[in-house]
Amino acid sequence: QGKRRRLAEKGVWTVNAARLQQAIDHHNAGRLDEATALYRQVIADEPDNADALFLLGTILTRRDQAGEAVAMLTRARDLASDSADVHFALGLALAETGDDAAATPCFGAALELEPGFDDARYRLAEALADQGRGGDALEALIPLAEINPGNLQAQLNIAALALETGQLEIARKAAEAAVRIDPDATPGKILLGTAQRRRGDFESAVATLAEAAALAPDNPEPHYQRGRALQELCRIDDAMTAYRAAVAADGGYYPTILRNLTKARSGRVFLKISDLRRALRGA
Repeated sequence: QGKRRRLAEKGVWTVNAARLQQAIDHHNAGRLDEATALYRQVIADEPDNADALFLLGTILTRRDQAGEAVAMLTRARDLASDSADVHFALGLALAETGDDAAATPCFGAALELEPGFDDARYRLAEALADQGRGGDALEALIPLAEINPGNLQAQLNIAALALETGQLEIARKAAEAAVRIDPDATPGKILLGTAQRRRGDFESAVATLAEAAALAPDNPEPHYQRGRALQELCRIDDAMTAYRAAVAADGGYYPTILRNLTKARSGRVFLKISDLRRALRGA
């Protein structure tokens, strides 16, 4: 997170200036107990010291004391409403309490003050997604890729959110960008293959997901998605092989795959569910 610093260079608070600086030095060195004690001393003498309130609030959030952190940071926000850092810190504390709805405008305020505040943008998208507002979360993230198309994490996050919200063309383009940035990154290939499958481009999906499975054979997801694409192509034997690989990597995939296979458009008829289970298990 970088070095802690005062919210402003102005010498607004003079009584505890040395004590506050000592607290910041402890904070930067990771001596949080000493920093906490000194911040509390400063606040006891000067309840409206926004620096101490803000910096103590960040420590409390890290220490799972988000309730008290919210109180400290709310007061700091009221005193230093022009600080993106304070709005962001308050958003983090509120998110830690589970109040994503209240955290959302805090992250938004941080972005209004500093449009290039990438961490605030990521956390805004996360808070929106946790509220079931996937479309809004996607809208919040897209500027990251527009500003810096080479931002791999942004492209991956956009692709994943776009898939979640059914915006398949956006998902495909973001996943393709991720693969261009890092051709050996398994997540990008999985997202691209999944987008291709869901758009009905099954042959491309099979090829892309085969590459992903080769890069990460112990990851069940490329095997599973490849099996679904093969199933759509009525290549049931190949689909079963891919599905078995997914189950071998993670047995938790078994029930979902079993449900998929009962809807197979393959011409293969499993007269009994027990026969289907044996085929999936490779018995």
